[in-house]
Amino acid sequence: MNEDLDSPITDRARRFPPHSVYAACVLILAALVFGLLALVPGIRVSPPNEQPIPLLFTLSVVILFSGLTVWFAIEVLRRKNWARWAMLIYLSLGWLLGGAEVADTFAQSPLAAFIETFSMAMEIFACWLLFSGASAQWFRERSTRQSAYR
Repeated sequence: MNEDLDSPITDRARRFPPHSVYAACVLILAALVFGLLALVPGIRVSPPNEQPIPLLFTLSVVILFSGLTVWFAIEVLRRKNWARWAMLIYLSLGWLLGGAEVADTFAQSPLAAFIETFSMAMEIFACWLLFSGASAQWFRERSTRQSAYR
């Protein structure tokens, strides 16, 4: 029976992420794209007394944080446990900063507030997927195997 567990097929299956890891990464990337909709000028209404934010600055920030999100997702799919934790911390900071503004955003633009809240919910569910069940086991097996070789 042990031979079945150590076959090349099961060893190969252990290397590939479980469906929950794929689903979590897809949810995080979908939340990113969905959240970008909240930046569209017709959806997000700025107060009349507020200075408009320069387009170049907005694009720079979007590219920086989108790139960081994609990079973390790729590293998570490569079974890097540090990336899973970094993704959680990174998203948590976004929830804290974004969550503090939801009421103000809702007063200015209910649609933008809904988009941001729904994106946060998608990210929270994705993090739950990354840290529970088959995902947690997959990352745990990697760290157990690495410590066994040291």
